[in-house]
Amino acid sequence: MLRNHEHLLDILARCTRAKEELCQNLHKRLKWVMYVENLMCDVGNRLMIYYEKLKRLRRHLDVIQQIHLSPQMYVNAVGEVVRRRTFSQAFLLVSSITHTCTVSTFPLKVVHICAFFVVVKLARFISLLGALNCR
Repeated sequence: MLRNHEHLLDILARCTRAKEELCQNLHKRLKWVMYVENLMCDVGNRLMIYYEKLKRLRRHLDVIQQIHLSPQMYVNAVGEVVRRRTFSQAFLLVSSITHTCTVSTFPLKVVHICAFFVVVKLARFISLLGALNCR
């Protein structure tokens, strides 16, 4: 009976030792898991900060691009104003000429109007060539 009791105590001691080893092993593994989770959390926070910085940088680059394109847009707008003003003047001239002409002078006036439009188109073409040479 004493031998059985000692055998049971031996089994109990081995089970206790195995449980302690298992607890130590699980503790190390859980410590590693917590370390990795903390690293993932830190990396996630850093990613959010970088994302916010990139959004802010994108807004700044959009503003810089608008500033960069504003002279070109201004030149395009001025060119459009000049084109419309030239057309308006030509249209007013044609309407005043056709309004004041008689039947006998009508063909001559038409020739003058056509010549004027050719000059206007030529001036527009030359101004476009000058704008192309500036770039």
